[in-house]
Amino acid sequence: MRQEVKVIRDPEIIEIALEETRRKILSLLSVSNMTVSQLVDILEKDQSTVYRHIEKLLAAELIYVAGERKKSHIPEKVYARTAGVFILSPDLEEKKDSHVHLQFRKQQVENLGKIFYGMGILKGYNEEVGENLLRFIERSEIQIAPLLEKIPSDVSLSPQGAWRLKTILILYAIMHDRNFHEEAMKFFDQNFV
Repeated sequence: MRQEVKVIRDPEIIEIALEETRRKILSLLSVSNMTVSQLVDILEKDQSTVYRHIEKLLAAELIYVAGERKKSHIPEKVYARTAGVFILSPDLEEKKDSHVHLQFRKQQVENLGKIFYGMGILKGYNEEVGENLLRFIERSEIQIAPLLEKIPSDVSLSPQGAWRLKTILILYAIMHDRNFHEEAMKFFDQNFV
């Protein structure tokens, strides 16, 4: 039932995955399969709250029941992620103005802007630079989406490996698509040191 890489395009599923407690649950399950009582202890949340989040993750097919353990002779379900790596890539053609899409992009752009500026390679960060960065990200993801969908289900990638793969595919797209190459070079010339 588990695959190594899963590309998630549905904004509703992405919204489920981005919620803070559910994000923490997914992060914990990337380290080890766990029961609700184990998650309750680590997250320091009440059991009913954790169960509600588990139910949403199950319905979104982000986790599954991997087995059962007994705690004091009481059986407990063990939960696992449905993929080692989730690549959140909202559908860029449909629902482009959805709240989830805009929230996802805003967070992505702000984080990248801070990283690039902190490294001293971005000329400055303001709303216009953020918009330019957003357009470049969207164009990049459109370019590599068909390639990501061809990843075999038996391929094993860590989260770092998934990011490396996306980076290599973007470089490949820049090198092999003349129009995208020109757009990328213009973007870097205008915004980067």
